[in-house]
Amino acid sequence: MLHFNNRIFICSTDTNLKGITVGTKFYYSQYDGIVNASFIGRDILMGELVGMVNQQDQLEGIFNFCNYNFEFFSGTFTLTPKKLPNKSYKLHGLWVLSGDETIEHDLILEELLYNV
Repeated sequence: MLHFNNRIFICSTDTNLKGITVGTKFYYSQYDGIVNASFIGRDILMGELVGMVNQQDQLEGIFNFCNYNFEFFSGTFTLTPKKLPNKSYKLHGLWVLSGDETIEHDLILEELLYNV
């Protein structure tokens, strides 16, 4: 199972998710079974997600963010991790905005690896 603590992911796909675009960075931490991340990007002033890993090793939770127009958005997500050959991870998932229940937004996050 993927442990999210101190991992950084970057959005690698353009979405129609009201501001989460290519380059949005997600900074993850994990405390026991609870995972959270803060995220910022070109159109995101501040965002946060909170979730838990389910029995299928998917991360499920809620998110909220504010864009630079001071509009607030929230919703739910499910992310499925996939281990890549370079030992990093890719997260593929669906995000659903509150009040926009019929539209699911695909999102792919790729882990940033740094040589230390």
